[in-house]
Amino acid sequence: MDDEDRPRRRKVRKLKFELFNAVGCFGASTIAYAKPNKCYSAANFAAVRMSCVNNNKGAMMFCSEANCTGKCFVVPRSAGSDINGIYYQIGNKAATSYSWIAPYF
Repeated sequence: MDDEDRPRRRKVRKLKFELFNAVGCFGASTIAYAKPNKCYSAANFAAVRMSCVNNNKGAMMFCSEANCTGKCFVVPRSAGSDINGIYYQIGNKAATSYSWIAPYF
């Protein structure tokens, strides 16, 4: 089978970001990746710094409980690369799960 005949696989989109355990993107951090429209669990975090902000379609959802449940905070990706108010927005609790809500196109 020639390379020209082989069906092309669509490149999997991933979003890279850094999870911080303190408000203001300070403290210990963890690098995380997300695929669109899937929920992920993580250690407690209070702030996020995203990369690839030039592709700002969709939104991010951060939740206080595992499996994207509990009190959630939704932020459009166009809001910027640093999201500092997660801790305060979900009732003075650290977030434990997140999801990249991306449109299909």
